[in-house]
Amino acid sequence: MGALFLVAAALSKQSFYLVPFAVILFLLTEKSLRRRALIASITMLLAVLSFYFYLDFHGVLGRYIAMTSGQTGIQDLLSIGVFDFVNGMLSKKGLLVLALLPLLLIASIFFKVTKEMLFVIMIAWASLLSFLQYFVADAYTNPGQIFDNFFILACIFVLYLFFFNSQSWLKIALLLLFVSWSASISWGYQTTALFATPFIFVFGLFLLKDYDGNSRAVFAVQSLVLILALVVFFSGYKHPYNLEYKSERSAMKNDLGTIFTSLKYIKCDNKTYDQYSEFRDIYQKYGDNFVVLPNIPLAHAITGTKNPVGTDWPMNAEINNYTDEVFGLLESKNVTVFYLRDAKPSPASPGRYGSEVTVQVLNNWERIETLSYFDVYKKPVR
Repeated sequence: MGALFLVAAALSKQSFYLVPFAVILFLLTEKSLRRRALIASITMLLAVLSFYFYLDFHGVLGRYIAMTSGQTGIQDLLSIGVFDFVNGMLSKKGLLVLALLPLLLIASIFFKVTKEMLFVIMIAWASLLSFLQYFVADAYTNPGQIFDNFFILACIFVLYLFFFNSQSWLKIALLLLFVSWSASISWGYQTTALFATPFIFVFGLFLLKDYDGNSRAVFAVQSLVLILALVVFFSGYKHPYNLEYKSERSAMKNDLGTIFTSLKYIKCDNKTYDQYSEFRDIYQKYGDNFVVLPNIPLAHAITGTKNPVGTDWPMNAEINNYTDEVFGLLESKNVTVFYLRDAKPSPASPGRYGSEVTVQVLNNWERIETLSYFDVYKKPVR
C-alpha cells in the first residue's frame, strides 16, 4: 500500500518524481528491509504500467506525456532546487541564519552546552528571526529566506551526525528532508516552508531520543515548539498572501458565507467581499456556461458548476501553450467570459505565467458589460 501512495505522490506533483527512488534507496540500505524494497519496486512498476496502459486504452497517453513534459526540464530542477538555495544562503537573511552554526559549535565546545540546549537555541533563533521578519513587514513576506536556510542547517546537522553514526533514524531524517526539498521545486511557492515539519522533526528526534523517558522534559520541549510556532504564525499572518494587493488581517471582518454558502466562516476584507458579490451577481445573470479569466480558481466549485473548458486557470504553463485548443472550446461552446481586470499575474505577462487565451478573448471578443471588477465578454455574432 505504501508503494501505491508513493506512485500517487509522484503523479500528483512532478517534483516528487524522485521520492519513490529515494524511499527504495533507504530500504536497500537496511538489510532487514531489502526484501520489502524488492516488493515495493515491483508494486510501483506495476502501478505505473497500469496507469500508462489505462491512459493508452482511453487514447490520452500522448496528451498526458505532452502536458507533463512541455514546461519543465532539468534547468528548472537546477535553478529552483540548487541555485536558489545557494543565493538564499548568501543573502542577508541567509547569513543571519547561518551565523548561528559557528556559534553553536563554539557553545558546545567551550561552554559544554548540551545537545538539548542546542536544539532549544536553534528553534528559538528560527522563531525570533521569523517573528522579526514579519513584525517589521508592511505587506506579505515570503518566509523562504528564513525557513530555507534552517532547512540547510538541518541537512548539515544530519549529515554531520550521519558521518559518525549511520543510525536508521538519521536515514529517515534525511529521507524526510529530501521530501521537503522536493516540495520546494515549484512554479509557485518555491520554499521548504510548506514542508517545514521534516526539519523540525530532525531536531526533535535528535533531542527527544536522549531523554530516556523523562516525560516532563519532553512535554516542556513540545510545549515550547508549539508556542513558538503559534507566535510565528500569528505574526506572519498579519498580512495574508494576496497576489493582487496588500491585505491586512485586521480588515478581514466580512463573512463570504453570506455570498456563497460554501464559503461560510471564511473572512475577507471589503474589496474581496465586493468582488465576490459582483461575481455572484453576474453569475446569476448569465448562467452556468461561464469561465472566469484569467483566474478565480474556486469559481466553479463555489457555484456548483462544471467548467466548460476544464481548467480554472489557463495560464500558458498550466495548459502547456495549448492556447488555440482552449480558445476553440470557448468559441465552440459559446462560453460567457467574466474577465477579472485586476487579476495577477497579468495575462499579458511573457512566458509561462501569462495567459494567451485571455489575451485572445480580450482582442477578439465583444465586451458586453463593464462593472467595478469584471468585464463580461461574449463571442461576436458573425
